[in-house]
Amino acid sequence: MGNQWGSKLRLSIFGESYGMGCGIVIDGLPPGIEIDMAAMTAALARRAPGGVLVSARRERDIPHLISGCFEGKSNGAPLTIVFHNEDVESNDYQFGCLRPGHGDYPAYVKYHGYNDYRGGGHLGGRLTAPLVAAGSIAASWLEQRDIHIGCHFVELGGLHDEPWPADDISADELRRLKGERLPLREKTLLTVAERLLDVAAKTHDSLGAVVEAAAINLPVGLGEPFFDSAESIISSLLFAIPGIKGVEFGSGFGFASLNGSAAADEFYRREDGGVGIRDNHNGGILGGLTSGAPLIVRAVFKPTSTLSGVTPLYNIGSGQQLEPTGGDRHDPCIAVRGLVAVEAVLALALMEMLLCSND
Repeated sequence: MGNQWGSKLRLSIFGESYGMGCGIVIDGLPPGIEIDMAAMTAALARRAPGGVLVSARRERDIPHLISGCFEGKSNGAPLTIVFHNEDVESNDYQFGCLRPGHGDYPAYVKYHGYNDYRGGGHLGGRLTAPLVAAGSIAASWLEQRDIHIGCHFVELGGLHDEPWPADDISADELRRLKGERLPLREKTLLTVAERLLDVAAKTHDSLGAVVEAAAINLPVGLGEPFFDSAESIISSLLFAIPGIKGVEFGSGFGFASLNGSAAADEFYRREDGGVGIRDNHNGGILGGLTSGAPLIVRAVFKPTSTLSGVTPLYNIGSGQQLEPTGGDRHDPCIAVRGLVAVEAVLALALMEMLLCSND
């Protein structure tokens, strides 16, 4: 399995959705980094199930740091974070019963039927909890360097929020959005968004969403073309989040409808004497390297296809379609809990690039 990631900041993730637990090992953390447990707990609370807008599964998501931390700071050894699974009601899952839109079938074939099929096992969204915990450490480290990250729903079930401006994103707004149950730049959209999610839940359906992330105050030149370009490193972690099916930077697929004259991203001299970039169509990355402009990246989450009580199953043994089953533990929109995972992996990717730049 491809459970390892990174060059300087090396991650190894383990566990299953309905097994005894899950966790992550972070190797390469510089010694002396303060482990802000309050920030980690706050980030995990944003990801946790159990609520009116998310899955009803109840997990306290208590992180246990069992190595690599001494007196509240990293000690240079691999830092290991473990979560114990508690609400492991797995009666809705049966061996050989394939859910549409999930990895059950390819996992069954790849691992010769030995895979843990409950809730996706090692492939399930439960493993974003360790990613969020690790990302909170990276985010705190970045903030000490005045680098700030935040996300909002630029699209949710067809509802559109105001996208990030090209070069005027404030740290205050990024912090504010972290405190929102549904982070939206336009506050008047909140009631409509909640109504859309409520209708989806009550009609046993689900919604897709586009999460737009931003990082500000990045130094110029992070990334290593060609194969370790800034886009490559960030995308590799974004696609590790279950449910993400597309990633774009800046204008992204919108470039297809632009002329070169409109998408040129001209340089200019800022009032402080530095170099600025007009429009920032490229999302803060030029030639695979950070340009100093705000880094803007969007990730699309598909609507979950496991729907409470209405999802048909296919039995690979008998070849028969089975009657819909399942309780009320599906997410009406997985991006509601997935958004904080986007923040987390972006922080980890940026920390990796910064550590590599110090060689």
